[in-house]
Amino acid sequence: MTENNIQLVNEDGKIVGKNPETGETIPIELGETVLDSLHTDEVNTVRYVNPSMSAAEISAIIEEVSDAGGGTVVAVNGEYDPEDPIIMSDNVYFRGESEAGTVFRPTDGLDAVDGADFGRSVIYAEDLENIEFSHMTIDGTTDLNANYCIEPFNCKNVEIHHITGTNVRDDPLVMHRNTDGFGIYFCTTKGEFDDEDFGSHGIEIEEGSKNGVVAFNHCYERQTGIEVKSRYPGEQTQNVLVFGNYISGGTEAGIALTGDEHDGQILWLEHIKVFANTVENIGSEEATGVGIRGREYLKNCEIYWNTFRDCDHATRLGWINENENVTFSHNSLEDMQGDAIRVEGGTGYEIAHNDLISASDGYRIGIRLNGDLDARVAWNRIRDQEFDEAIGVEDGASAEIRGNTASNSRILVFDDAGVGSVLTDNVADEFLVQDESSCNVIRDNSPEIPVDVTQLDEIEGNWAYNDGTTGSEGWAYYDGTEWVTVDTTAL
Repeated sequence: MTENNIQLVNEDGKIVGKNPETGETIPIELGETVLDSLHTDEVNTVRYVNPSMSAAEISAIIEEVSDAGGGTVVAVNGEYDPEDPIIMSDNVYFRGESEAGTVFRPTDGLDAVDGADFGRSVIYAEDLENIEFSHMTIDGTTDLNANYCIEPFNCKNVEIHHITGTNVRDDPLVMHRNTDGFGIYFCTTKGEFDDEDFGSHGIEIEEGSKNGVVAFNHCYERQTGIEVKSRYPGEQTQNVLVFGNYISGGTEAGIALTGDEHDGQILWLEHIKVFANTVENIGSEEATGVGIRGREYLKNCEIYWNTFRDCDHATRLGWINENENVTFSHNSLEDMQGDAIRVEGGTGYEIAHNDLISASDGYRIGIRLNGDLDARVAWNRIRDQEFDEAIGVEDGASAEIRGNTASNSRILVFDDAGVGSVLTDNVADEFLVQDESSCNVIRDNSPEIPVDVTQLDEIEGNWAYNDGTTGSEGWAYYDGTEWVTVDTTAL
C-alpha cells in the first residue's frame, strides 16, 4: 500500500518504506508485525501519531482511518501525556512502535468520556467492532489519574496483546458490558504503590462479556490478578478460557470467579475453564488470600492443571451462595498457609486427582467439605505435609470419598456431617468416623476403620465395632450374614 507517496512493505517482520519508483528503502522503524489478520497487505490505511499530538488529535486520526474502511494507527516511540481519554473507532488496530518505548502516561486526572457509562480510561471504546491494541505501556502515574488503561464497553471482536498496564485505580485491562469475542494475551499488569484502595484486578472480564481467551499474561501485586464475573446490569458472563497465566503477589485472590443475583434473577457464571495457570504468594497481613476463589453462582466450570503455591488457601468455593457442577482436578497445591481446598456450598463438585504437597504450622485441613453440599473427592494425593486432617467432612456436607492417599494425617468424618457419604478405597494413616450414621458405605479402606456396625448399610473389609446386639462387645467383621469376632474370621 502507499501512504504519502511512500510504499509500505513488510520485510523480515518489520514495516519499512520504499520509494515506489526506485525501490529505495526509506527508514521507518515500526517494530514487529503481530497478527495475520492485520498484516500490512490486508489493511486499507496506515497512519502515524507522535507524542506532540493531543488526545483529541489522536482520536481524530483513529476516526479518519475507520471512516476510510479501517486500518492501523501506529504510535511511534516516546512518552504521551493524554489530557483526555483516547477514543477508538471501528475496524482500527492501534499499536505502539514497541511495548517498552511507546508510553502513555497522563500526568493529570482524566475525565469520563461525555455520555459514556464508564470512560475514565486512557483508551476507551464503546459499541465498536473489530478493534485491536498492542505494543505499548500505559501508566496511570497514580491511582487518581485513571480508572482503566484500556476499556472496551459493549464491543465485538476485541484483541489486546503485548500491553503493560499499571498504576490505575481499578483494572488495567477490562472487558465491560456484553463484549463478545475477545482475547487478552501476552500482557503485563501490576501495581506499584501501597494504597489499600487501589487496583482491584489486573484483568477483569465482567457484565456479560463472553467467548474470549485470557492467556499468557503476567499479573503482579494487584488485589486480584484475574477476575471473571457475571454482574448486573450485564448479562451472563460465559465461555471464557483463562489459560497459561502467571499471577503473583495479590492480597485477596489470584483468580476470582463469581456470579451475581439481582431482583431474584441469578446471573450464572457459566462454562469458564481455568487451565494451566501458576498462582503464588497470595495473601497479606490485612487479608486472607486465596489462589482461586469461586464464591457463588458458578455453573459448569472447570479448574484443572494449575499450580497454586504459598497462598493462605489454595481454593475456596461456594461460601456465599451455591455453585453447580464445578470440577477441580489435576491441580498442584504447595505450601498452603490454611486449608488447601475448601468447599462450602453447592452441588455436583468433582475434586479429583489433585496433589497436595505441604502446609504450614497450625490446624489445617487438606480438603475441607463444609456446609450444605455434595461432592465427589477421588484419587487425590495428600503427602509430605503438616495437615492435621487430610480430608474433613463436616457441617451437613455429603461426599463420596474414594481412592485418596494421605501421608502423615487422617481422614475425618465429623459428627455433624451430612447423611449419605461414602468412604471407600482410601489409604491414610488413620480414619476417624465420629458419627457412623452419616455414612451409607464404608469399605476397603486401609487401614480398616473401626465403626459401630449397626449404623451402616455396608462395611465389608473394615474393622467394625459391634455394639452387642448380635454378639459380644469388641472388634468384629461382618461376613454378610452376621457379626463375628476378628479372632473367628476375616473377610
